[in-house]
Formats: sequence, structure tokens, C-alpha cells
Amino acid sequence: MPVDLTIVYRGNDQSPLGQIMDAAFVRNSAGITKHRVLGSYALIFMTNGGGTYSDTNHKPVPVSAGDLFILFPDVAHRYGPPRSGKWDEFYILFHGPVFDLWRRTGILTPKRPLFRLGPVEPWLNKLTNILDVQAATPIDRQIVMVSRLQAVLAEILVTQLIPLETGAHQWLTEARHWLESELAEEMDCHWVAAQVGLSYDHFRRKFAKETGMTPNQYRSSQRLRAAQNMLVETEMSLKEIAASVGYYDAFAFSHRFKQFTGLSPSAFRQRNSQSPE
Repeated sequence: MPVDLTIVYRGNDQSPLGQIMDAAFVRNSAGITKHRVLGSYALIFMTNGGGTYSDTNHKPVPVSAGDLFILFPDVAHRYGPPRSGKWDEFYILFHGPVFDLWRRTGILTPKRPLFRLGPVEPWLNKLTNILDVQAATPIDRQIVMVSRLQAVLAEILVTQLIPLETGAHQWLTEARHWLESELAEEMDCHWVAAQVGLSYDHFRRKFAKETGMTPNQYRSSQRLRAAQNMLVETEMSLKEIAASVGYYDAFAFSHRFKQFTGLSPSAFRQRNSQSPE
């Protein structure tokens, strides 16, 4: 499928604080396949699909929908889905004195470019709201947008930061990320082992030693924990919830859920949806 670019904002006006230059949705993106250096900052928020991110400070790490990474001027980077794959993203391109100050003081740093934000819709609303500004002049609009971007970045930095691990347990962080992603789809744990640079047998033994579960058991538990959240937090039907976590047989889902929680999905929803006395 061809790349689909939808421009949300593009402008040349600058403010004393800085400038948002460009913002857009990119669907069916193939990413950046060769190392590239930008002359500005950018944030990339993934809205669908998965792949890897790498730069001069970090080897390739897995990323998927709900993840955000920041690109820094003068830092070579590369990112994108697997070969022949596609992903969807929303990006904002920006620069200016206020962001340089954040970088000089270490608030923004290339050492910590990746953030696991979680559900796509709430964070996408926050990011697009940055650009929804009615102002008397273009410069006023830039001041408001840059200030809103700072506020969202501050929220991310203070509450959502997960540093990229290095050393002995980086493989475990990456493996968990893959096993927790795309829960509606089948996932070959041999493929996950290859992503973290281990043979399957070695990966299975190490993972079980660290977590007390095999990779398949861990993925199954993540599916069922996601189902628990949906039962309490949404009005989705049991059939919809089952499909969203990879069970296309509602009976099999109910049976497995009861094994995991001791309650049927309906009973679990009823118990946990009751208002406190």
C-alpha cells in the first residue's frame, strides 16, 4: 500500500520560544531505513503496527503502537517496521531556544529517547490538541503551540519515562515488550527469541528463570489481564473482548479466563463493576 501523508500543520512563523514547523499523520510508513540526521527535534508517536528504533546511543529496540520516541538534532537514527511491513505514526517537527535549554539541562536527553505511553487514543488527543489553536497572529499561535508542547513533554517526562535498559536484562525488557504487544494476533516465540538474539531453548529457559513463566504462559497471562481491564473499564461484549485478546472462540476464552481468575468473565465484570457501599 502507498504511504498516506495527512498534514495537520505546516508553517514558517517563529516565536521567541521556538517553533513547531510540521505535524502530520503518516499511514503505511516504511520508516527511515538508513541512518539519518535531522537539523531539528521531532517526536514520533506510533498509532498502529510495530518495528524497531535505533540511534548512535542505542542498538535496535522494539517499538509498537502507543510508544513515542524523540529525535534529536545531530543524533543519527533509524526506525521502521520489519522489512515489507508497515506502521502508522503521528509526528511533530520542532526546534527553538526553549527545547535547547531543556536539552542543556538534561531534561530532554538523547540517552532517554523512548517512552511507553500506553493506550493510543488519549495520548493522540493530547498531541493533536497542541495544534488546535485559534490566535490573533501567527506568532501568538506559535507561542501557544510551543507552550502546549512543553506541557505534554513535561507530563511524559515526569510520569511516563521508562529508560532503555543496558546490560544483562535488556533482552528481558525487549522480550516482554514483544510478548505484551498485538495481543489479538498470534506470535511465534521463536521469532521473539530471534529478536533478542537468543536461541529459542536458551531464551525459554532464561525467561522462565526470570519470570517464573514460559514465554507462552507470560503472553497468555498478558492477554487475560488485558481482558480483565476491558471487562471493568469498557462496555464491550464478551465476544468483542475475547477477539481483542486473540480468542476467536468465546467458550474457550471463558474457560481459560475462569482458570486464570476463578470467575467467569460475566461474574468478574459484575463483581468488579459494583459501586462501593
